[in-house]
Amino acid sequence: MIDKITGLTERQINFCKEFLVSGNATQAAIKAGYSKRNARSQGNENTTKPDILAYIEILRKSPEFIRVTPEMVIHELCSIAFQDIRKIFTSINRIKGIEVLDEDTARAVASFEINKDKNGVVTTKIKMFDKKAALDSLARTLGMFNDKLKNENKVTVQILDYTDEPEEN
Repeated sequence: MIDKITGLTERQINFCKEFLVSGNATQAAIKAGYSKRNARSQGNENTTKPDILAYIEILRKSPEFIRVTPEMVIHELCSIAFQDIRKIFTSINRIKGIEVLDEDTARAVASFEINKDKNGVVTTKIKMFDKKAALDSLARTLGMFNDKLKNENKVTVQILDYTDEPEEN
């Protein structure tokens, strides 16, 4: 059924909402009800449709949709901070497709690129988010770092009045 106001199907509307939450078109497509087999292509296709992109922008700016909680931020930082690179490889050391990665591992992926050269050789490049930066942010968020030095030593300062000129010998 097509929504009379947006012109989008219910599944497309759900895709927009899920895409804003995860930022991952494939995961958004799966959660919106597209088949896992076609989720990657449907997700990519949806992110090129002007009406879907326009609705995503409307949602992004709506105050009722902005609902980031501290728990969400901590969960996201944990996904990046505790990423395990081994989870992106198969048992024969081939890189898994992004659509089969578990949610936390997929959240830790900054970019995923597949290239095929003129000889038909396929190269897959994966860039993970900065683990150290996430650990630092997480530790700061949890108050584990004390960036400000606290000096609890009591110091007594005695101010002497030297208004008189010193005597010359």
